[in-house]
Amino acid sequence: MSINLTRDSLDGRIKSNNASIILRGGHYWIFKEGDNPGRCLVKPGETLAFKVQYNGTPACQPQNSGFPVQELFWGPEPWNMLFNHMKDTNCNLVRIWLTGGTEVSGTGADPKPLDLTPFVRVKIGTKWKWQVYNAVVGNVWNEEYFRRLNAFATAAENAGVVVQISLFNYLDLSRSQEGGNFRAWCRSPWNPEMSDHPATLPNWAKNHLVNAGGTFLCTDAPNNTAENARQAFFLAPTNQLRSVQQALVRKVVQTLAARTNIIYEVMNEPRGTNQNVQTAQQQGAAFSSVVAGWILSAAAGRRPLISVNASNLNRANGTFDVDYWRDNQATIPNYDKLDAISYHGLSGYEQQTQLYCGRNVGVPPVDLTSIRDRFNKHRQGHKTKSLIYCTDAARTGIHTFPGASGGEYELQTRDGQIWTNYPSVNSDTPQQQRIKSDLQNWAYWCFSLAVPNAGMAHFQNHSLYQVGYRRIFNALNEVQAAPMSFEAIESAEEAEGLAAADETTEVAPV
Repeated sequence: MSINLTRDSLDGRIKSNNASIILRGGHYWIFKEGDNPGRCLVKPGETLAFKVQYNGTPACQPQNSGFPVQELFWGPEPWNMLFNHMKDTNCNLVRIWLTGGTEVSGTGADPKPLDLTPFVRVKIGTKWKWQVYNAVVGNVWNEEYFRRLNAFATAAENAGVVVQISLFNYLDLSRSQEGGNFRAWCRSPWNPEMSDHPATLPNWAKNHLVNAGGTFLCTDAPNNTAENARQAFFLAPTNQLRSVQQALVRKVVQTLAARTNIIYEVMNEPRGTNQNVQTAQQQGAAFSSVVAGWILSAAAGRRPLISVNASNLNRANGTFDVDYWRDNQATIPNYDKLDAISYHGLSGYEQQTQLYCGRNVGVPPVDLTSIRDRFNKHRQGHKTKSLIYCTDAARTGIHTFPGASGGEYELQTRDGQIWTNYPSVNSDTPQQQRIKSDLQNWAYWCFSLAVPNAGMAHFQNHSLYQVGYRRIFNALNEVQAAPMSFEAIESAEEAEGLAAADETTEVAPV
């Protein structure tokens, strides 16, 4: 299926081969060791994803519902299971991160990083290092990483799937997200402590990587001040960091130069200094502008699409760094080259504190009113840019389960296995909708705007799990009044014995 992405510069519609399209799909991680990200949770010994089902009520986990579970995985390269499932569920978008922390093996101060990165991993003595210097100065990159990236993008293109690639990620700078067998900042290629560079250039890492936020070891305790300093430094460095960032962007864009199905997202949740919101917005806008320029320069011939993740919210007036960029084009160029804007938490509005499952907690505004308000506000402020609703940061209905072999697993509403059976058409208040709705409702409300405005609005679900795709499929069919629901297709497949890898069984809450 041919994909050839463009944007209408007048109204922001994303098109493929000049036809407006609605992008919808999920998330994937191709750089995990063994290339085996999880696709669902099951009961031990079963092959079907279970469904935790409610009856039009909030998805509150009962105290005694923590039965043991195990995780099943997507098949490795050539990723046939993923792309066949996306075809079956009529989904055409997958978002990936170039880096985003890493699983590790071992304990103590120097656990081995396992995930692939753009840089070659080496062990020097007892220390693990990334060869960033060799990549930037000698053009010696981790070729397996880029081979896999291009192979995945090519397989997606052949399947009619668009790949949205987050070039950079705040998570690589985070210490607070580390725990268990996962590390972020302390195993990050941006961490000077992890750099392998010539002994004759002892200060190369400090002069070219994120030299902010104090010490860099895995034994350091999380520190908000240090993390904030790293986040701000990444956007507005005072050393030669941008030469490394640019080299990585150039390598990625040139690797995928032949692909016509790529959207480059500048960064997942850029976070400028939190001491002054205007400074943070200026940092975010300036960084996006510079990276957009690098993308266009590296692309040379065919122009890929570029998106940004609206961040650095000014709570006083509800603006983001992308709004600052729009309002300061005279000094911050390339806004006109921007193609799409994504909003986390689905609607991009700030969490609201309300009673949810017996506690006052921050609830993301995933209700119909907020979704409509975001569409209208976006069209007023960025009418030449496409809008991408994103469930990243939409954390609701969180259920935890003990692993059958140890550890713990988490399901969220966005994973699709939690189903509230809540009608999408209802007269509840926004506050009620936020706590009663599930992924299918969210998608339905987004598609109710996307379908009559084809190409202007899209839906990206921040989940690896397979059931999320069918919820998206259901929602789009409901909005389009399709003649056959996914449940009917499932019944037909079951009769033919074809649904074994994708069916669900029901688990009622205790």
